[in-house]
Amino acid sequence: ALHQVLVSGTPLRAVGAMYAVASLIVVPLTYHRTAYSFTVGYGLSVAVMSLALLTSFPISLSAPYILAFISLIYGLRLAAFIFARECTVESKRKQFDNMDKMSILQRTPMALGVSLLYACMVSPALFVLRGTLDAGSISKKVQIFFTAVSAFGVILESVADQHKYQVKRKSKE
Repeated sequence: ALHQVLVSGTPLRAVGAMYAVASLIVVPLTYHRTAYSFTVGYGLSVAVMSLALLTSFPISLSAPYILAFISLIYGLRLAAFIFARECTVESKRKQFDNMDKMSILQRTPMALGVSLLYACMVSPALFVLRGTLDAGSISKKVQIFFTAVSAFGVILESVADQHKYQVKRKSKE
């Protein structure tokens, strides 16, 4: 059913399906730790929505498919980094602990709200996978260029996060 909605459902239903996928990830993680709604939950929801896209559309070397794959890598890397940072940097663990004062009833609307945001953030990958562009067109070239930009961004963010992690880990704050 998810596959069919993502590939050929109305745009609203397709984004709704992405919202359901994101909610299934973010809500339980937010119940576990409030901060996970913005951190680990964000990364994992992006990864799982990207995986849903990758398994719903035919495998190809097209820019849209590569973008969905880059999004999967981005989400997995980000979630792993944030979780590792929480486990190894005392100041981050304390920040996360301080956010856990909200009740489950307060966490639920927040988790559902950010899940909708995350679904909207991944929806461009959904829509480019559903669309077609003429080979050699300006739009196709722009799509390829910005897919490369997104790949560069993932690499740059990885390097920056690693540097930041090393500095924070040595810091007493």
